[in-house]
Amino acid sequence: MHKADSIYEDEPDVVYDFPRSYLKAVREGVGDWAIYYEPVKAGPRGYFAVAKIESVEAKPGEEGRFLAMIEPGSFLPFDSEVPRLLEGRPLESALSETDGTPKTGGAVQRAVRRLPEAEFARIVGLGLPQDLERREATRHDPTASEFDDEGVPFERPVLERLTRRPYRDVAFRRKVRGL
Repeated sequence: MHKADSIYEDEPDVVYDFPRSYLKAVREGVGDWAIYYEPVKAGPRGYFAVAKIESVEAKPGEEGRFLAMIEPGSFLPFDSEVPRLLEGRPLESALSETDGTPKTGGAVQRAVRRLPEAEFARIVGLGLPQDLERREATRHDPTASEFDDEGVPFERPVLERLTRRPYRDVAFRRKVRGL
């Protein structure tokens, strides 16, 4: 979880400040990707970005606090923020009751949560759509190309989209331009 006015020294694209209670989970995430989520009390954004955790270190001068260092250049805001609930159901199974309704307390309030790969892929897919490059290419010049037939979109694996420079450039450009 991250909120804009955090009392901690967080910089979403550089470092995440966290307490010892999350140390094991964050250490297990080193070298992997993390999704940023805004807590309900902080605002309406829900899931809003992704970045790769490069390392974890003790926070100098503060016993029991640690810093997750973000791999430079890996932070990528979503093209569109992903809501906490879709059709009244949480996107994370850990946040759902057995009947699919949202849980309260417990896991919902944890700032660091592990996500199964399928849930990670779904959230990233909603925030960074497969066809983002095509959307951007036709946004300012929506005229039909020389080919009139619809192409079949290539299903890119989530990690390829997150690491492929042309896709990242398009996503960044769209965010700067305000979609």
